[in-house]
This record gives sequence, structure tokens and C-alpha cells, in this order.
Amino acid sequence: MLPHAGLAYSARGQAAFWQRRASCCRDGRGRPDAIVILAPSHHVPLRRDTTLGAAFSGHETTGGTVPGLPVNLGDRTDPSVVAEEHAVELLLPALKHFGITVPVAALLAAPLSGPPAARAIADRVLDRLTAATSLRNDAGVDPDRVMWLVSSDFTHYGPRFGFCPFGNRRYGEIRDAVAEEDLRVAEAAASGSLERFWASIQGESTVCGRYAIALALALLERVGAAPAAGRVLSYYTSADGTPTPEEERDFVCYATVEVCTE
Repeated sequence: MLPHAGLAYSARGQAAFWQRRASCCRDGRGRPDAIVILAPSHHVPLRRDTTLGAAFSGHETTGGTVPGLPVNLGDRTDPSVVAEEHAVELLLPALKHFGITVPVAALLAAPLSGPPAARAIADRVLDRLTAATSLRNDAGVDPDRVMWLVSSDFTHYGPRFGFCPFGNRRYGEIRDAVAEEDLRVAEAAASGSLERFWASIQGESTVCGRYAIALALALLERVGAAPAAGRVLSYYTSADGTPTPEEERDFVCYATVEVCTE
């Protein structure tokens, strides 16, 4: 689970993951058959309990083209919406930077009604992946060997975002309370338990990729990947890099979470 803000903010959180995993994704025994980016849709509303995808032969990014997995895994397809979604776009430069040549697909997740809906969508995604890759002339993609890469920023706090559960106060006064709540959610995601994570996001939340995270956990559950050693690799906020962070009233939080499986 990686942040997708402008790279001035999100590069630190993305690097916390790729510096650990890039080598095995290039040539190690843990190299996945494919990477699927699961992301929210920020600008185009999606019908509840659905997904939107597109088939791409390649994804243009800074420095060149990231290979695409030419399969639509969504309930419907719209290449223009997927291509213009910054939650997808801002994860691509790191793939090129770290030399990842694994084919990449993208899937946008709508708001979910609950864990049963997440599991039903996961079943449809895996059915499409299996059906599409079985028609290819090469070895195809083993669902057990897919890296599900979730794109999500965490809490968006302040009057600008209409979210002030700890009051409209300066960052220095509420930093610890916001971090405690975010880390509770991040650690629930790291546990690999869909039920625990779903319980952690009940109530108002501005974690923009929370439904994509839920879908990823359902997918891991469906392929029988038992969580082993999930962990929060990085946590910081946009205010941390400002000249006077304690004075900030509007800020965004970023967590990098890894769910390792056996």
C-alpha cells in the first residue's frame, strides 16, 4: 500500500517499499507474474460495489514505458478514466526508476458495502484474470503470483478537506491523535484480515484508498495467501516538510504498508 500524492510528497513512502522489494521483482525467486494497481477513482463516480479497468499494452511514464497487462479486470472498461487517474499514474514512475519490467494492470474500486461485496468482486477479478490469461500463448499469469499494489493516501485533515474530528487546531496540537488513528487503520491493513480492516474504517474516513485496500485483502484471502509478517514501513505527513509544521492546519498523511504472505 503506497501513497500517491505528488512525488515531492509520496516518493519517500514509495521508496520505503521498493528499496526492499525491487530486486526480487526484477530477477529474484519472488518475481511476480504481474502487478495489479488497485486504486480509488477520484474524479469519476463509480457505481457501488463495482470496479472499472482497462486493457493496456503499456503505461507511459517519466523515463519510458512500463509494460501493460492487456487484460480488463474490471466490471466495466474505460481506458480514458484509468489513464487519467492520478492514483494510478503516480505509482508508475517508481516502477521505471527501479527497473521493474513486470506487466502492470490497473483497477479502480468503487465504494464497497462490506466484506461480502469485496469478496464477490475479488472472485470476479480472479475469474477474469484466469479466463483472459488462459487464452494467451505464453505461460499466462498465475493468480497466486500477482502483486496487488494498492494506491492510497491516508487521512486528509483540516478545513480544506472538511475533516476536523480533533478540532480546527494547529498540526502541532493534533499530530499525535491523527497519527494514532491512522496507524490503527494501517496496522489493521497490515494484519491481512479483511474483517479487522473493515472494522477499523467504520465511521467517517478520508483514507481515499480504503475500499481498494479492502479489495486487496479480499483478493489475498481468495487466493489462499495466508498473511505472515505484515508491517507499516513508513508514516509521515505533508506538514512534516514545511518550514513551520506545527502551524499547519491542512495536511495529508501517508502510510506505506506491506502485507507479506506465505
